[in-house]
Amino acid sequence: MKIRKISAAIIGLFLVLFMTAGIRQYSEAAEDGLSVVMSPDYPFRAIVVSDLHYTSSERAVDVIVSGMAFADDITNALVEQVIHEAPDAFIMTGDNTNSGARKDAEILAGKLSRIREAGIPVIVTTGNHDMRVNDPTVFEDCYWNLFDPVERDPASLSYVQIINGTALFAMDDNAVEMGGAGRFSPNTMEWLKRMLETYAPVCPVVFLCHHNVLVGLGEEGTESYRIQNEDLAQLLRENNVHLILSGHLHSQMLEEWNGVCEVVNAMPFGGEHAIGKLEITRSPGEEPENENNDLVRMTYGIEPMNLETYGREGLAEELAEKDLLRNERFRDWFYQILERTGCPETERDLAADLMEAFFRYYEEGILADHKKEILMNPVYQVMIDALWDTNYGPWMKATLETTARNAGSVEISYLMENADKLPVR
Repeated sequence: MKIRKISAAIIGLFLVLFMTAGIRQYSEAAEDGLSVVMSPDYPFRAIVVSDLHYTSSERAVDVIVSGMAFADDITNALVEQVIHEAPDAFIMTGDNTNSGARKDAEILAGKLSRIREAGIPVIVTTGNHDMRVNDPTVFEDCYWNLFDPVERDPASLSYVQIINGTALFAMDDNAVEMGGAGRFSPNTMEWLKRMLETYAPVCPVVFLCHHNVLVGLGEEGTESYRIQNEDLAQLLRENNVHLILSGHLHSQMLEEWNGVCEVVNAMPFGGEHAIGKLEITRSPGEEPENENNDLVRMTYGIEPMNLETYGREGLAEELAEKDLLRNERFRDWFYQILERTGCPETERDLAADLMEAFFRYYEEGILADHKKEILMNPVYQVMIDALWDTNYGPWMKATLETTARNAGSVEISYLMENADKLPVR
Protein backbone atom coordinates (compact mmCIF):
# COMPACT_ATOMS: atom_id res chain seq x y z
CA MET A 1 0.00 0.00 0.00
CA LYS A 2 1.20 3.51 -0.69
CA ILE A 3 -0.04 6.67 0.92
CA ARG A 4 0.62 10.10 -0.45
CA LYS A 5 -0.69 13.58 0.18
CA ILE A 6 -3.35 15.02 -2.08
CA SER A 7 -5.39 18.18 -2.09
CA ALA A 8 -8.13 18.31 0.54
CA ALA A 9 -10.62 19.51 -2.07
CA ILE A 10 -10.35 16.35 -4.18
CA ILE A 11 -13.80 15.13 -4.88
CA GLY A 12 -16.51 16.37 -7.22
CA LEU A 13 -19.70 14.39 -6.63
CA PHE A 14 -22.03 12.93 -9.28
CA LEU A 15 -25.80 12.46 -9.14
CA VAL A 16 -26.95 9.10 -7.80
CA LEU A 17 -28.77 7.24 -10.56
CA PHE A 18 -29.80 4.17 -8.63
CA MET A 19 -31.24 3.64 -5.16
CA THR A 20 -31.82 0.41 -3.18
CA ALA A 21 -28.44 -0.82 -1.94
CA GLY A 22 -26.66 1.25 -4.56
CA ILE A 23 -25.77 -1.64 -6.92
CA ARG A 24 -27.17 -2.37 -10.37
CA GLN A 25 -29.62 -5.18 -9.97
CA TYR A 26 -28.37 -7.93 -12.27
CA SER A 27 -28.93 -10.96 -10.01
CA GLU A 28 -28.72 -14.69 -10.46
CA ALA A 29 -28.99 -17.58 -8.04
CA ALA A 30 -25.95 -18.96 -6.26
CA GLU A 31 -25.44 -22.41 -4.84
CA ASP A 32 -24.44 -21.14 -1.38
CA GLY A 33 -27.69 -19.24 -0.88
CA LEU A 34 -26.22 -15.85 -1.76
CA SER A 35 -27.52 -13.90 -4.71
CA VAL A 36 -24.83 -12.68 -7.08
CA VAL A 37 -24.84 -9.07 -8.22
CA MET A 38 -22.95 -8.33 -11.42
CA SER A 39 -21.11 -5.21 -12.58
CA PRO A 40 -20.93 -2.99 -9.49
CA ASP A 41 -20.77 0.72 -10.28
CA TYR A 42 -17.54 2.64 -9.74
CA PRO A 43 -16.44 5.06 -8.53
CA PHE A 44 -17.98 5.20 -5.07
CA ARG A 45 -18.18 8.68 -3.53
CA ALA A 46 -19.33 9.63 -0.05
CA ILE A 47 -19.60 12.63 2.24
CA VAL A 48 -18.52 11.72 5.77
CA VAL A 49 -19.00 13.42 9.14
CA SER A 50 -18.51 12.34 12.72
CA ASP A 51 -19.59 13.68 16.09
CA LEU A 52 -22.34 15.94 14.86
CA HIS A 53 -23.70 16.16 18.44
CA TYR A 54 -27.02 17.49 17.19
CA THR A 55 -29.18 19.08 19.88
CA SER A 56 -32.57 20.76 19.81
CA SER A 57 -31.84 22.47 23.12
CA GLU A 58 -31.63 26.26 23.06
CA ARG A 59 -29.41 26.12 26.16
CA ALA A 60 -26.56 24.20 24.54
CA VAL A 61 -23.14 25.27 25.85
CA ASP A 62 -21.11 26.88 23.07
CA VAL A 63 -18.08 28.17 24.99
CA ILE A 64 -15.73 25.57 23.49
CA VAL A 65 -17.73 24.26 20.51
CA SER A 66 -19.11 27.43 18.98
CA GLY A 67 -21.34 25.66 16.48
CA MET A 68 -23.51 24.22 19.25
CA ALA A 69 -25.28 27.60 19.32
CA PHE A 70 -26.39 26.96 15.72
CA ALA A 71 -26.94 23.20 15.87
CA ASP A 72 -30.21 23.25 13.95
CA ASP A 73 -29.00 25.72 11.33
CA ILE A 74 -25.71 23.92 10.66
CA THR A 75 -27.41 20.53 10.46
CA ASN A 76 -29.95 21.91 7.98
CA ALA A 77 -27.10 23.37 5.90
CA LEU A 78 -25.29 20.03 5.97
CA VAL A 79 -28.39 18.24 4.71
CA GLU A 80 -28.84 20.79 1.92
CA GLN A 81 -25.20 20.46 0.85
CA VAL A 82 -25.38 16.66 0.77
CA ILE A 83 -28.57 16.72 -1.30
CA HIS A 84 -27.12 19.27 -3.73
CA GLU A 85 -23.79 17.46 -4.20
CA ALA A 86 -25.55 14.07 -4.45
CA PRO A 87 -22.83 11.63 -3.36
CA ASP A 88 -23.34 7.88 -3.51
CA ALA A 89 -23.69 7.80 0.28
CA PHE A 90 -23.81 10.03 3.33
CA ILE A 91 -21.94 8.54 6.31
CA MET A 92 -22.06 9.50 10.00
CA THR A 93 -19.72 7.71 12.43
CA GLY A 94 -21.45 8.20 15.76
CA ASP A 95 -22.29 10.74 18.45
CA ASN A 96 -25.04 11.78 16.11
CA THR A 97 -26.89 13.57 18.91
CA ASN A 98 -25.46 15.18 22.01
CA SER A 99 -27.93 13.80 24.51
CA GLY A 100 -28.91 10.42 23.09
CA ALA A 101 -32.50 11.35 23.95
CA ARG A 102 -35.30 10.05 21.76
CA LYS A 103 -36.55 13.57 20.96
CA ASP A 104 -33.23 14.68 19.45
CA ALA A 105 -32.77 11.37 17.61
CA GLU A 106 -36.23 11.65 16.09
CA ILE A 107 -35.60 15.22 14.90
CA LEU A 108 -32.22 14.31 13.42
CA ALA A 109 -33.62 11.21 11.73
CA GLY A 110 -36.30 13.39 10.17
CA LYS A 111 -33.62 15.62 8.69
CA LEU A 112 -31.62 12.63 7.43
CA SER A 113 -34.75 11.20 5.83
CA ARG A 114 -34.65 14.12 3.37
CA ILE A 115 -31.27 12.83 2.18
CA ARG A 116 -32.63 9.32 1.71
CA GLU A 117 -35.72 10.66 -0.07
CA ALA A 118 -33.35 12.43 -2.49
CA GLY A 119 -32.03 8.99 -3.49
CA ILE A 120 -28.84 9.11 -1.39
CA PRO A 121 -28.18 6.13 0.92
CA VAL A 122 -27.61 7.07 4.57
CA ILE A 123 -25.16 5.13 6.77
CA VAL A 124 -25.08 5.87 10.52
CA THR A 125 -23.15 4.17 13.32
CA THR A 126 -23.70 4.47 17.04
CA GLY A 127 -21.58 6.64 19.33
CA ASN A 128 -21.22 6.80 23.09
CA HIS A 129 -23.43 9.91 23.25
CA ASP A 130 -26.13 8.04 21.33
CA MET A 131 -26.16 5.54 24.20
CA ARG A 132 -26.18 8.06 27.05
CA VAL A 133 -29.73 7.05 27.99
CA ASN A 134 -28.59 3.38 27.96
CA ASP A 135 -31.44 2.48 25.63
CA PRO A 136 -30.32 0.89 22.34
CA THR A 137 -33.92 0.92 21.09
CA VAL A 138 -33.68 4.69 20.54
CA PHE A 139 -31.11 4.21 17.76
CA GLU A 140 -32.97 1.33 16.16
CA ASP A 141 -36.39 2.98 16.36
CA CYS A 142 -35.23 6.31 14.97
CA TYR A 143 -32.57 5.48 12.38
CA TRP A 144 -32.98 1.90 11.20
CA ASN A 145 -35.53 2.61 8.47
CA LEU A 146 -32.93 4.87 6.83
CA PHE A 147 -30.67 1.90 6.05
CA ASP A 148 -30.65 -0.87 3.42
CA PRO A 149 -28.39 -3.45 5.09
CA VAL A 150 -27.50 -6.73 3.44
CA GLU A 151 -26.33 -8.10 6.80
CA ARG A 152 -27.23 -7.39 10.43
CA ASP A 153 -25.43 -8.56 13.56
CA PRO A 154 -27.99 -10.23 15.88
CA ALA A 155 -25.90 -9.24 18.91
CA SER A 156 -25.56 -5.50 18.22
CA LEU A 157 -26.54 -2.61 15.97
CA SER A 158 -23.75 -3.42 13.51
CA TYR A 159 -24.61 -3.97 9.86
CA VAL A 160 -23.15 -4.18 6.36
CA GLN A 161 -24.41 -2.13 3.46
CA ILE A 162 -23.06 -2.37 -0.08
CA ILE A 163 -23.07 0.64 -2.37
CA ASN A 164 -21.45 0.77 -5.81
CA GLY A 165 -19.41 -2.33 -5.14
CA THR A 166 -18.05 -1.07 -1.80
CA ALA A 167 -18.86 -2.88 1.45
CA LEU A 168 -19.48 -0.45 4.29
CA PHE A 169 -19.14 -2.13 7.68
CA ALA A 170 -21.13 0.15 10.02
CA MET A 171 -20.10 -1.05 13.47
CA ASP A 172 -21.77 -0.60 16.84
CA ASP A 173 -18.72 -0.47 19.12
CA ASN A 174 -20.51 0.94 22.17
CA ALA A 175 -20.69 -1.43 25.11
CA VAL A 176 -23.73 -0.16 26.99
CA GLU A 177 -22.82 -2.19 30.06
CA MET A 178 -19.51 -0.27 30.14
CA GLY A 179 -21.18 3.11 29.92
CA GLY A 180 -20.72 3.34 26.16
CA ALA A 181 -17.01 2.55 26.13
CA GLY A 182 -15.62 0.98 22.98
CA ARG A 183 -15.74 -2.83 22.84
CA PHE A 184 -17.24 -5.56 20.68
CA SER A 185 -18.78 -8.58 22.35
CA PRO A 186 -17.42 -12.05 21.48
CA ASN A 187 -20.55 -12.67 19.42
CA THR A 188 -20.05 -9.49 17.42
CA MET A 189 -16.39 -10.34 16.82
CA GLU A 190 -17.43 -13.75 15.44
CA TRP A 191 -20.02 -12.07 13.21
CA LEU A 192 -17.40 -9.57 12.02
CA LYS A 193 -15.03 -12.39 11.11
CA ARG A 194 -17.74 -14.09 9.04
CA MET A 195 -18.63 -10.85 7.27
CA LEU A 196 -15.00 -10.15 6.42
CA GLU A 197 -14.58 -13.67 5.06
CA THR A 198 -17.67 -13.12 2.88
CA TYR A 199 -17.08 -9.64 1.49
CA ALA A 200 -13.41 -8.66 1.83
CA PRO A 201 -12.17 -11.11 -0.86
CA VAL A 202 -14.47 -9.64 -3.52
CA CYS A 203 -14.96 -5.94 -2.82
CA PRO A 204 -13.24 -3.03 -1.04
CA VAL A 205 -14.25 -2.74 2.60
CA VAL A 206 -14.47 0.50 4.59
CA PHE A 207 -14.65 -0.07 8.34
CA LEU A 208 -16.85 2.53 10.05
CA CYS A 209 -16.82 2.94 13.82
CA HIS A 210 -17.02 5.64 16.48
CA HIS A 211 -14.25 4.77 18.91
CA ASN A 212 -10.76 4.47 17.50
CA VAL A 213 -8.88 1.39 16.35
CA LEU A 214 -5.30 2.44 15.63
CA VAL A 215 -5.00 5.65 17.67
CA GLY A 216 -3.40 4.60 20.95
CA LEU A 217 -2.82 1.03 19.75
CA GLY A 218 -0.37 -0.68 22.12
CA GLU A 219 -0.49 2.17 24.63
CA GLU A 220 -1.87 2.19 28.16
CA GLY A 221 -4.71 4.41 29.32
CA THR A 222 -6.67 4.27 26.04
CA GLU A 223 -9.90 2.87 27.50
CA SER A 224 -11.81 6.12 27.03
CA TYR A 225 -11.34 6.35 23.27
CA ARG A 226 -10.08 3.08 21.70
CA ILE A 227 -12.05 -0.10 20.95
CA GLN A 228 -10.81 -2.57 23.55
CA ASN A 229 -10.56 -5.65 21.33
CA GLU A 230 -6.84 -6.24 21.04
CA ASP A 231 -7.10 -8.52 18.00
CA LEU A 232 -9.25 -6.10 15.96
CA ALA A 233 -6.48 -4.28 14.08
CA GLN A 234 -4.79 -7.55 13.12
CA LEU A 235 -8.13 -9.01 12.00
CA LEU A 236 -8.73 -6.07 9.67
CA ARG A 237 -5.19 -6.25 8.30
CA GLU A 238 -5.45 -9.98 7.61
CA ASN A 239 -8.66 -9.40 5.66
CA ASN A 240 -7.31 -6.73 3.33
CA VAL A 241 -9.09 -3.82 5.03
CA HIS A 242 -7.08 -0.67 4.41
CA LEU A 243 -9.35 2.18 5.54
CA ILE A 244 -11.00 2.87 8.89
CA LEU A 245 -13.19 5.96 9.39
CA SER A 246 -13.82 6.85 13.03
CA GLY A 247 -14.44 9.83 15.31
CA HIS A 248 -14.84 10.43 19.05
CA LEU A 249 -11.76 12.65 19.52
CA HIS A 250 -13.34 15.72 17.85
CA SER A 251 -10.09 16.44 15.98
CA GLN A 252 -8.82 15.56 12.52
CA MET A 253 -6.21 12.81 12.90
CA LEU A 254 -4.50 10.16 10.79
CA GLU A 255 -2.92 6.94 12.05
CA GLU A 256 -1.30 4.17 10.00
CA TRP A 257 -0.31 0.68 11.10
CA ASN A 258 1.00 -2.12 8.88
CA GLY A 259 -0.86 -0.98 5.80
CA VAL A 260 -4.10 -0.05 7.57
CA CYS A 261 -5.01 3.64 7.69
CA GLU A 262 -7.41 5.23 10.19
CA VAL A 263 -8.88 8.67 9.54
CA VAL A 264 -10.40 10.29 12.63
CA ASN A 265 -12.89 12.95 11.61
CA ALA A 266 -13.37 16.24 13.43
CA MET A 267 -16.81 17.56 14.42
CA PRO A 268 -18.74 19.88 12.06
CA PHE A 269 -19.86 22.18 14.90
CA GLY A 270 -16.28 22.95 15.97
CA GLY A 271 -12.85 23.65 14.56
CA GLU A 272 -12.92 24.34 10.84
CA HIS A 273 -16.52 23.02 10.51
CA ALA A 274 -15.19 20.44 8.08
CA ILE A 275 -16.69 17.45 6.29
CA GLY A 276 -14.87 14.51 4.75
CA LYS A 277 -15.08 13.39 1.14
CA LEU A 278 -14.23 9.83 0.11
CA GLU A 279 -13.77 8.40 -3.36
CA ILE A 280 -13.03 4.76 -4.21
CA THR A 281 -12.19 3.50 -7.69
CA ARG A 282 -11.43 0.00 -8.89
CA SER A 283 -9.83 -0.87 -12.21
CA PRO A 284 -7.85 -3.72 -13.79
CA GLY A 285 -4.21 -3.92 -12.76
CA GLU A 286 -1.97 -1.76 -14.93
CA GLU A 287 1.05 -4.10 -15.03
CA PRO A 288 1.11 -7.46 -16.92
CA GLU A 289 2.05 -9.32 -13.74
CA ASN A 290 -1.13 -7.95 -12.12
CA GLU A 291 -3.57 -9.01 -14.83
CA ASN A 292 -5.48 -11.13 -12.32
CA ASN A 293 -5.75 -8.27 -9.85
CA ASP A 294 -7.71 -5.06 -9.63
CA LEU A 295 -6.16 -1.79 -8.49
CA VAL A 296 -8.20 -0.16 -5.74
CA ARG A 297 -7.64 3.52 -5.02
CA MET A 298 -9.14 5.24 -2.00
CA THR A 299 -8.78 9.01 -1.67
CA TYR A 300 -9.97 11.01 1.30
CA GLY A 301 -9.89 14.73 1.98
CA ILE A 302 -11.59 17.30 4.17
CA GLU A 303 -13.01 20.70 3.35
CA PRO A 304 -15.06 23.31 5.24
CA MET A 305 -18.83 23.15 4.94
CA ASN A 306 -20.22 25.59 2.41
CA LEU A 307 -22.37 27.57 4.84
CA GLU A 308 -22.51 30.62 2.60
CA THR A 309 -24.35 28.67 -0.09
CA TYR A 310 -26.38 26.14 1.89
CA GLY A 311 -26.92 27.85 5.26
CA ARG A 312 -29.62 30.35 6.09
CA GLU A 313 -28.89 34.00 5.43
CA GLY A 314 -26.31 35.37 7.88
CA LEU A 315 -25.36 31.98 9.36
CA ALA A 316 -21.75 31.99 8.12
CA GLU A 317 -21.13 35.47 9.51
CA GLU A 318 -22.75 34.72 12.88
CA LEU A 319 -20.78 31.51 13.24
CA ALA A 320 -17.54 33.29 12.34
CA GLU A 321 -18.21 35.79 15.15
CA LYS A 322 -18.78 32.92 17.59
CA ASP A 323 -15.55 31.26 16.44
CA LEU A 324 -13.66 34.49 16.97
CA LEU A 325 -15.09 34.86 20.47
CA ARG A 326 -14.12 31.27 21.28
CA ASN A 327 -10.58 31.90 20.09
CA GLU A 328 -10.34 35.08 22.14
CA ARG A 329 -11.49 33.24 25.28
CA PHE A 330 -8.92 30.53 24.70
CA ARG A 331 -6.16 33.09 24.10
CA ASP A 332 -7.12 35.01 27.28
CA TRP A 333 -6.98 31.78 29.28
CA PHE A 334 -3.52 30.98 27.93
CA TYR A 335 -2.32 34.54 28.47
CA GLN A 336 -3.30 34.28 32.15
CA ILE A 337 -1.30 31.07 32.43
CA LEU A 338 1.73 32.80 30.91
CA GLU A 339 1.43 35.57 33.46
CA ARG A 340 1.17 33.12 36.38
CA THR A 341 4.21 31.17 35.21
CA GLY A 342 6.34 34.32 35.07
CA CYS A 343 6.74 34.43 31.30
CA PRO A 344 8.39 37.71 30.28
CA GLU A 345 5.87 40.16 28.86
CA THR A 346 7.86 40.46 25.64
CA GLU A 347 7.30 36.75 24.95
CA ARG A 348 3.64 36.39 25.94
CA ASP A 349 2.11 37.58 22.68
CA LEU A 350 4.55 35.48 20.66
CA ALA A 351 3.76 32.37 22.70
CA ALA A 352 0.01 33.02 22.43
CA ASP A 353 0.36 33.45 18.65
CA LEU A 354 2.24 30.15 18.43
CA MET A 355 -0.41 28.33 20.43
CA GLU A 356 -3.13 29.67 18.15
CA ALA A 357 -1.14 28.57 15.11
CA PHE A 358 -0.69 25.06 16.54
CA PHE A 359 -4.42 24.56 17.08
CA ARG A 360 -5.32 26.06 13.71
CA TYR A 361 -2.97 23.69 11.88
CA TYR A 362 -4.14 20.79 14.04
CA GLU A 363 -7.84 21.45 13.37
CA GLU A 364 -7.19 21.76 9.64
CA GLY A 365 -5.26 18.48 9.62
CA ILE A 366 -2.11 20.13 8.21
CA LEU A 367 0.13 20.06 11.31
CA ALA A 368 2.77 17.95 9.58
CA ASP A 369 3.45 20.73 7.06
CA HIS A 370 4.14 23.19 9.89
CA LYS A 371 5.83 20.87 12.38
CA LYS A 372 9.35 22.22 11.80
CA GLU A 373 8.09 25.81 11.87
CA ILE A 374 6.61 25.31 15.35
CA LEU A 375 9.47 23.29 16.80
CA MET A 376 12.05 25.83 15.64
CA ASN A 377 10.11 28.83 16.95
CA PRO A 378 12.13 30.65 19.66
CA VAL A 379 9.16 30.61 22.08
CA TYR A 380 8.18 26.97 21.51
CA GLN A 381 9.64 25.82 24.82
CA VAL A 382 8.06 28.80 26.60
CA MET A 383 4.64 27.67 25.30
CA ILE A 384 5.18 24.02 26.27
CA ASP A 385 6.50 24.88 29.74
CA ALA A 386 3.59 27.23 30.45
CA LEU A 387 1.03 24.56 29.48
CA TRP A 388 2.77 21.57 31.01
CA ASP A 389 0.72 21.34 34.18
CA THR A 390 -2.57 21.73 32.26
CA ASN A 391 -1.91 18.52 30.27
CA TYR A 392 -2.01 20.57 27.06
CA GLY A 393 1.78 20.86 27.16
CA PRO A 394 2.57 17.12 27.24
CA TRP A 395 -0.12 16.42 24.66
CA MET A 396 1.08 19.15 22.25
CA LYS A 397 4.69 18.01 22.60
CA ALA A 398 3.80 14.36 21.95
CA THR A 399 1.56 15.33 19.03
CA LEU A 400 4.32 17.31 17.36
CA GLU A 401 6.84 14.52 17.90
CA THR A 402 4.61 11.78 16.47
CA THR A 403 2.78 13.58 13.63
CA ALA A 404 4.44 12.34 10.45
CA ARG A 405 1.93 13.43 7.80
CA ASN A 406 -1.13 15.56 7.35
CA ALA A 407 -4.51 14.27 8.50
CA GLY A 408 -6.53 16.32 6.05
CA SER A 409 -5.80 14.23 2.96
CA VAL A 410 -4.73 10.69 2.14
CA GLU A 411 -4.55 8.34 -0.80
CA ILE A 412 -4.39 4.56 -0.48
CA SER A 413 -3.64 2.18 -3.35
CA TYR A 414 -3.63 -1.62 -3.17
CA LEU A 415 -4.30 -4.70 -5.24
CA MET A 416 -7.08 -7.23 -4.76
CA GLU A 417 -8.08 -10.24 -6.81
CA ASN A 418 -10.43 -9.15 -9.55
CA ALA A 419 -13.98 -10.34 -9.10
CA ASP A 420 -16.82 -10.12 -11.60
CA LYS A 421 -19.39 -11.22 -9.06
CA LEU A 422 -20.25 -9.57 -5.79
CA PRO A 423 -22.17 -11.69 -3.24
CA VAL A 424 -24.95 -10.11 -1.25
CA ARG A 425 -27.69 -11.76 0.75
